Amino acid sequence: MLQEPLGSMLSRLAARLFDAALMLLAVLAGFPLPNSGRIAMLVAVPILYETIMVAIAGRTAGKMVMGLHVVRRSDGRRPDWVPSLARAAPSGILAAGPQVAAILMAVSILPMIGDTRLQRSLQDRIARTVVVQRQRPWGARSSAGSAHEAT
Repeated sequence: MLQEPLGSMLSRLAARLFDAALMLLAVLAGFPLPNSGRIAMLVAVPILYETIMVAIAGRTAGKMVMGLHVVRRSDGRRPDWVPSLARAAPSGILAAGPQVAAILMAVSILPMIGDTRLQRSLQDRIARTVVVQRQRPWGARSSAGSAHEAT
């Protein structure tokens, strides 16, 4: 069973927003495309980004900033390619438009509220993963560091 603390909903949301900003910048900064090409990029970039990052590093850039890791529920190890793709597939909803994306994101987060034990999102349930807090978020001070600085 997992011995690590779970990632909080707030830190996971912050990581998701950071990743969304990165992906949007990547799409907007890309080479000039017709509208259909931009839509395809809005679908492909999030899915590829999340799949590759989670399968190789166990976390995205946003999760790195927040000290989070995606792990398999069964053994706490980094997910393989298929579970990483299963987790990433809903990320392609950005192309559906901001209103639809916001609704689908809320629907994917709702299971976290009902799952007080493991705080798994819809993507986590599909991929059989959990998000754990392995490090302090970037820039966060430890309580020992704060006490040392106060003296």
